[in-house]
Amino acid sequence: MKDIKLIHCLNISQKVPNWFGNNAAKHKQPDVNSVKNAGKKLKVFSARDVVKISHQEQIRDLISQKTDDQPGFGGWISHYPGAVTTVMAGLSDAELKEAEETAKEWNENRPPKEAQQT
Repeated sequence: MKDIKLIHCLNISQKVPNWFGNNAAKHKQPDVNSVKNAGKKLKVFSARDVVKISHQEQIRDLISQKTDDQPGFGGWISHYPGAVTTVMAGLSDAELKEAEETAKEWNENRPPKEAQQT
């Protein structure tokens, strides 16, 4: 009888860590450092996000030189990150600083409608 109880205890001692391994991730605590508004996470804007919006035409021109695809399709999408990086590399220090300040302002206050839709 003692052998059965011992086996049962060993079996439970294996099951408990297994249960925690399977279920602990489901019950994670919310990140206290995330920006929240009424229970919803808000986008945290960076200078890159500001450049995407303020230099849209320049980005589109760069992409249209590389592909004939329509905006939002196929090759166009694959060229988008590189075009944004190229535009950012071409900005002056003052323009980059202005983009960073704008991003900070958007994070503290509401961004304009065009930025909220991205």
